Amino acid sequence: MEINIRIAGAAGQGMQTAADLLGKGVTRSGWHVIAYSDAESRIRGGLNFNHLRVSDQPCAGVTNRVDILVALTREAVEQLAPTLTEGGVILCSEEREHPRRAPLNLAQLAEQAGSKRVESTVAVALVAGLIGLDSSVLEPLIHERFGGDAAKLEPNLKAMTSGYAAAQAWSNREMFVLPPGDGQTERLWLAGHEALALGAVAGGVTFFAGYPMSPATAIFSNLGDWQKQAGIVIEQSEDEIAAINMVAGAAYAGARAMTATSGGGFALMVEGLSLLGMIEAPAVIVLGQRPGPATGLPTRTAQGDLNFARFAGHGSFPRILLAPSSVPDCINVTAYAFDLAERFQVPVIVLTDQLQIDTTVSMAAPSFAEMPRERYLLTPEALRKLPVYRRYEQAESGLSPMAAPGDSHHTVVVDSDEHDEEGHMTESGEVAERMVRKRLRKAASVEQAAWAPDVTGEVEGRPLVITWGSCRESVAEALAQINANGAGVAHMNLRWLWPLPAEPISAIVNAASSITVVENSPEGGLVSVLREVTLRKVDHEIRSVTGRPFAVEYLIEQLTQEVMA
Repeated sequence: MEINIRIAGAAGQGMQTAADLLGKGVTRSGWHVIAYSDAESRIRGGLNFNHLRVSDQPCAGVTNRVDILVALTREAVEQLAPTLTEGGVILCSEEREHPRRAPLNLAQLAEQAGSKRVESTVAVALVAGLIGLDSSVLEPLIHERFGGDAAKLEPNLKAMTSGYAAAQAWSNREMFVLPPGDGQTERLWLAGHEALALGAVAGGVTFFAGYPMSPATAIFSNLGDWQKQAGIVIEQSEDEIAAINMVAGAAYAGARAMTATSGGGFALMVEGLSLLGMIEAPAVIVLGQRPGPATGLPTRTAQGDLNFARFAGHGSFPRILLAPSSVPDCINVTAYAFDLAERFQVPVIVLTDQLQIDTTVSMAAPSFAEMPRERYLLTPEALRKLPVYRRYEQAESGLSPMAAPGDSHHTVVVDSDEHDEEGHMTESGEVAERMVRKRLRKAASVEQAAWAPDVTGEVEGRPLVITWGSCRESVAEALAQINANGAGVAHMNLRWLWPLPAEPISAIVNAASSITVVENSPEGGLVSVLREVTLRKVDHEIRSVTGRPFAVEYLIEQLTQEVMA
């Protein structure tokens, strides 16, 4: 059983705080929960919401179902009431009359608690009481959130008590009470931006430079909060151009360096990306996608930057493109990005998006035991044994020895111009050809390390749906429901997007009876990649241009029409 709660109103009304309080309470009660947001790009006003999907079973997809609508403004009632399921109710103030309104007055309960500003806390308590969350879980949450401010703590505690009691007294609450959870109360309540930052720490990041840009700013903020404990140097640069060049300098010095940005910021970083390619410096770039062009829809989600990331930069140089498939996966993918960047001396771009960055989930604590910890820099001892050190020495694999300056008496030279094996600038066509071919050989080495795609179901002779990134969870849930009726549709999800090895990917797609790509993009970046690599035409495409994520219900309808036709 699941209950879907949508907390809606204007920016500044405490919806995010309410969602976090409720999400933490549900998590600590042994239930599963995923929360995602829909926000307008304004500081105050507008219609925004936070949606929590609470269940006694694991859940991860986006849904349009609303069982309990917490409406903090009249606009929220007017626009979102039609989304209510049969039996769904609205929690609002009495002046916002509606036939689906429950007899539980948010404003009145807030005033009884001593402050109209605690209306969102009243809503948390009401929802908690309706779904059967134990009251003993609530008070510690209020102390954690407001304990540092006595003036806020008392009215919020009163709001929690009165709201919970009001919900318990309502005769119709039984329809919303969830079955007991699985008893696992130690799960984390973790957001995508926290998972990306945690993955960076697990990957050994020691330097971060960036310039704030939604939705990647939160990654920056998390690392800033942890910099002392994690031993990270954090630099807010004057712009994205400076950020990527700082990353290049830190990588040259031997640091595990990283930046995070969105489409417009990445556009400014392109020349610096080419610098990384020329000096063969490892770096991790998290690209939080949102709709474009230009500012586009700055608080919405998209997957439109795949080919931008694939081709960005002048000249040819290898890079790796990765895409986490869930919030927990953000930890693993980002950690491995640092290993891959240093092992192959290339920039690694982690493609995520607003949905994934801003989504929060209940999840088991990650294990870091299997995380890669090897460093690929020459040690001072190894350097001392070398009579000569050549940074760009020719190698069949394309991978030259890499050392940090200052680790030995050897000079470590890099140059943004074409250079010889020692790193000194050259105008020789013969030398330039050798260096270009060396870098291209490295691209072949990178491709050999590509991760296999995640394939669910039997592909041979059956329809195949292909996804990447944040679409994966909703598509997987939609296909599970479709296949429960005997459809037999296979699913392939790509976490390693580029370079995409032709032989194994072609073997999978050519075995399918049809191919459907689901992608939150107006042009279908993955479609062009698959066509280029496998030479097979995609049969169906499900795209979005709205800036909103795909809902499971919509995908069931579209996949049934397209795939099963």
